[in-house]
Amino acid sequence: MNRPQNGTNTLTGGLRIFTLINCIALSCNSIAGSYAHQEGNLEHYLKAFDYGKKADRSWIVPSAEYLAAFGTVFEAYLTSDFKSAHRLGGSIGLKIIQFVDTSRTPIETHYILLEKTKPGSANYKGAGVYVIKSSAKPVAIQAPHPQSDLYTELQAIELYLDSLAGFLFIAGSMRNSSTLSNACSGKYFASDAVHNTNHSYYIAHQRLIESNPQILVIQLHGFGATSLKKLQTQCQTSNNNLVNLSEGLKYYSASNNHYFIDSLASEINQAGVANACIYGEDTRSLGGTTNTTGRFSNNSVDACTNNAVQSSHRFIHVEQSFPVRSSHRTQINNQIIDAIERY
Repeated sequence: MNRPQNGTNTLTGGLRIFTLINCIALSCNSIAGSYAHQEGNLEHYLKAFDYGKKADRSWIVPSAEYLAAFGTVFEAYLTSDFKSAHRLGGSIGLKIIQFVDTSRTPIETHYILLEKTKPGSANYKGAGVYVIKSSAKPVAIQAPHPQSDLYTELQAIELYLDSLAGFLFIAGSMRNSSTLSNACSGKYFASDAVHNTNHSYYIAHQRLIESNPQILVIQLHGFGATSLKKLQTQCQTSNNNLVNLSEGLKYYSASNNHYFIDSLASEINQAGVANACIYGEDTRSLGGTTNTTGRFSNNSVDACTNNAVQSSHRFIHVEQSFPVRSSHRTQINNQIIDAIERY
């Protein structure tokens, strides 16, 4: 499988615009006789999902055959071949919904890929929830630890809907749904979506980056009180509203206004509600260096076992204290949106 190549440091220059956006603009896919059509409030619909409980085993270890089939379905989904994605996905328990969000002005059309069954049901696998927006920028908002990193899935939904981001990824179960350790690192559970390459979420991320290496991925995480104290000491701040930014490498690239991480840190710090610290420069903890999706985005030779050695500057690991996620996520989301627009 060809590795994605590093690209330019702009969101628009030199991009290969997704077939998805062109196809939707030209209405080249009919929904007749294929996937479901639904109308309503997409935010309410997505926020109603339940991702299970700790050790509930709602995430099922996928077979190699399932992951291969999932990858094929996801490729069709990314190229807006929703009929094929729906048809092929049906054999492995997936479906497509065309969701017309009538709660927004103007009305927006989204395409959702998810499982037919819900967490807790006999055939649920924890494959994840994926959403594509019609007119959007090549930006993906990701929440790999729903209900584990509390409120991050809600924040991701809000950020996706309020921005021009084209993609939303939410893992299909809590990170500790499984009691098994994963093959990449015994430190994490097998159900942890970003620490296991044998995971549907990883396959989805892989296919996304391969389809367009210029995609900017903003991945939302959260940390608790113990980590907050450690990061406050490292970053030399007493602010409980703390955001720790990383590109997923053990070092920080030299400051460059063209890099999104610098733009985002500047937006957050100028707003004054939270402090943004940069891993490798200000802090030495929670840098996401073992994150398999980050490793893949940064061209690791083996995302399961090897740290990346050079940044693509297209993967942003956003660690947030609890007050940021619970009380100030609207402000932080606005700053992320401003950074996207300014970048």
